[in-house]
Amino acid sequence: MQVELRDFSVHLGSHDYGVEGKPHNGHLLSEPREGVEGLQLPFITFSARDKKAADQFVRSLNWLAVFYNIDAFHLASLVHAADRLTGK
Repeated sequence: MQVELRDFSVHLGSHDYGVEGKPHNGHLLSEPREGVEGLQLPFITFSARDKKAADQFVRSLNWLAVFYNIDAFHLASLVHAADRLTGK
């Protein structure tokens, strides 16, 4: 079964998306918005089936960044590199 993917964008900044109320250092990813807003970091574009899937993905990344004290920039770089695998 083939699924049509839609493009989403997030950016690094002072966000708490997915980790509301948890203390964290540095920047996290914003809520995903449909469409391509930027082509270079700190904007990160990726493809997802729908907004719900994109939200879950970004919330999970932000949670990992906070829980394991990982700089979200490194997670964003990984997302950017992985999305290039799809030919975007």
